Amino acid sequence: MDRMLDGEDRIKAEIQLDLYERKLGKFGSDMALSTRKKRSPVFWWEKYGTKTPELMNFATRVLSLTCSASGCERNWSTFEMIHTKKRNRLEHKRLHALVYVKYNIALRDRTMKRNATIIDPIVVEEIESDDEWITEIEDPVLPADPNWLEDGIEDLTLNDTSTKSKINNVI
Repeated sequence: MDRMLDGEDRIKAEIQLDLYERKLGKFGSDMALSTRKKRSPVFWWEKYGTKTPELMNFATRVLSLTCSASGCERNWSTFEMIHTKKRNRLEHKRLHALVYVKYNIALRDRTMKRNATIIDPIVVEEIESDDEWITEIEDPVLPADPNWLEDGIEDLTLNDTSTKSKINNVI
């Protein structure tokens, strides 16, 4: 709680935690107790934690954290690289210091490599493009003046023999 809440919210959440632990208020209702392990934790807190908003926000944040062992796995693989048959007599403190240094060097190198390849999405000149076939200026297909649509409409009537013959040919 200390890392995620501070000041007044921390104090309020601590007091509200007593209500949860003692099953007071909505936390003590039969429905809350029976659905605590059956319902999604986030939905449970949204339903029964409304009277304890700071504790509900804290619980929702904790439940939203991703769980992963990848950091531990990376640390163990670094540990295995250092702790070999030749080096198995290293003192415990020295072994941990070597793992700490090696891991942080790898982390620094990875960060430097990432920062070297960052492209600013706003600067168009930095983006590689394979669209040589796109031309900058296109010839217009239709005339720029829209009045061409109205030209000659007055002359066209169904009584016109050429129009009738065209319609008959289409049908």
